[in-house]
Amino acid sequence: GLFKDVRVNGKRALKGNMSGEVSLRLPPGNGPAGKRLMGNGKLVARDGELTNVNLINKLQRITGMIGLSKDERREATTFRTMEADFIIGRGVAEFSRLYLVNPQLEVNGNGTMTLDQPALNLLLDTRLSPQASTRVGYGRATFFKDSHGRIVVPLKVVGPVESPSVNLNAEKL
Repeated sequence: GLFKDVRVNGKRALKGNMSGEVSLRLPPGNGPAGKRLMGNGKLVARDGELTNVNLINKLQRITGMIGLSKDERREATTFRTMEADFIIGRGVAEFSRLYLVNPQLEVNGNGTMTLDQPALNLLLDTRLSPQASTRVGYGRATFFKDSHGRIVVPLKVVGPVESPSVNLNAEKL
């Protein structure tokens, strides 16, 4: 399938305008369709919102980020661009690349999502914008800075698609 500016209004994961290519096939055989489904894709969503996860709450707790207005906190779940490259097989979507940009942060990551009972297991590197990085409390997160002085917080998103938990990825530290 070829998608061009398809409006998605999902409560389970995201809202936005999707474009991209997806190739799926269902080989004949026994067993659940979700386990037999195979394919791959590259999708781009623009001008949307994550409806299942709020990254900013966790980032504020970890970094001591202060002074964000209500609108700036909301921007953490909206996005200008979100991109995903994936392969589907054996009941799992494997994301080789996840990328999200909004005014407060930039996210790069990868991971998996089970298909039958959709659950996420994602590893994300979240880079705060230069403006948001300056709002980090003193004495906090100094070991999270990149070479440009931006705060980088490794996160792990795990659980059901509708309400996954967001935690610090301690293994990355």
